[in-house]
Amino acid sequence: MRNRTQRTKTGSTVMSEFAAGTCILVCFLLIPIFNIAFLPVRFMISNGVLSELTHRLSHCDTRTESYKVMSGDTWWRNTLAKCGVTTSGEQLTLLISSSDGSRSVALKQGEVVPSDWLPGGKNAPCIYSLETRMNCSADPLFKTTSINVAGLTQPVTLSMTGRSQWENLSRDPRTLAYYINE
Repeated sequence: MRNRTQRTKTGSTVMSEFAAGTCILVCFLLIPIFNIAFLPVRFMISNGVLSELTHRLSHCDTRTESYKVMSGDTWWRNTLAKCGVTTSGEQLTLLISSSDGSRSVALKQGEVVPSDWLPGGKNAPCIYSLETRMNCSADPLFKTTSINVAGLTQPVTLSMTGRSQWENLSRDPRTLAYYINE
């Protein structure tokens, strides 16, 4: 003969508690971890794009051309936008320092390199480099508007800097002015 036992409902609450526990695990643990985990990746991509941009700008023939390329070329902004990063406050500065590093000059757009700091000047030899600064704001993977916590639900903004050596220290054959001053 077969042993017949009746089913009881004592174990049915386990399934509903498991579902609630899983929802809490996903909402309060996994999603914040994913948000935090994607921010360093986005900032590493931003740093790589900034380094590539600065390197491209340092290979321009004239300083004026490098300013035009930075403001007119959109490949780097589009690349960062696809990765969830927006930029603001872009600045390009020419840094000139003496070979021993004791003296330096920082020149913004429109400022002319003083004659003492030119390649044949009194302070020569000098090290010429371009510095690109910008504020990068990386969005979290999942955005919510209910709680304002930077990195978890709101964007995180960092100021990033890239430097590259200025390559063209020659003169324009027509005007005999240095390309770094044009």
